[in-house]
Amino acid sequence: MEDHRLRTFFTVVKNKSFSKAARELYMTQPAVSFHIKQLEKHFNTTLFIRGHHKIKLTRDGALLLKHTINILDAYEALDRDFNNGSRNSIRIKM
Repeated sequence: MEDHRLRTFFTVVKNKSFSKAARELYMTQPAVSFHIKQLEKHFNTTLFIRGHHKIKLTRDGALLLKHTINILDAYEALDRDFNNGSRNSIRIKM
């Protein structure tokens, strides 16, 4: 259910590399770049300063990272709650 673009963004940040993120996510490097470009287009900003074999987060990239961590944590909590059987059943009589 999670937004794969955010997972891709997080993995690029963690690995400090588009190609390493692609390997970790079992994606092609162009697919990783496409996810990042989609996020940049959606938020109308640049998320990374790209150099020769180096990337660095922009201020907006750092802001997105903060929110991405919270969102991915929420997705994991949601999955735990639903997959560990901790939810209660409600029966509705009609």
